Amino acid sequence: MSAFLPTFTLALDCLTSIVDSALAMEIARSNFEPTTWKACWEFVVHNRPAEEVAAEFHISVNAVYLAKSRVLRHLRTELAGLLE
Repeated sequence: MSAFLPTFTLALDCLTSIVDSALAMEIARSNFEPTTWKACWEFVVHNRPAEEVAAEFHISVNAVYLAKSRVLRHLRTELAGLLE
């Protein structure tokens, strides 16, 4: 039974971290215009070319790069407390 406790504690810590990260993502998402968030998401998460994302959202390629920079900077700040 005692061998189970460290594994359970580790799993619980991981789950808590995932939930906290998801919550931070939703909070961060609410701080951006939908187009900014979606452009970043498509460019970073789905690894789509900036030109393609820009065309889809009717924004400049530079706006896609700026969206990525702003959103990731904000997420780093929001998640910094979780990584300490």
